[in-house]
Amino acid sequence: MTLAISIETGIPIPPTRIGGKPVKYHALRTMQIGESFFVPHKITNHMTGTLRCVRPKKFKQRTVTVNGVKGVRIWRIA
Repeated sequence: MTLAISIETGIPIPPTRIGGKPVKYHALRTMQIGESFFVPHKITNHMTGTLRCVRPKKFKQRTVTVNGVKGVRIWRIA
């Protein structure tokens, strides 16, 4: 029995997945050095794995409070 395989072109490659989940913060890939963003209701431990997905770019993260909401601010440093 022969399996019929159909070859196709123009099919986009899906985005990279980390740990079986889609990359949530796509902005990490396009950030410039000195830019930052705030993620409300997160802690730094939850963001560490996410930041690994964009190596060799380097980031710093700190727990901060913005307008009374605790969360994580992430800066691109290199």
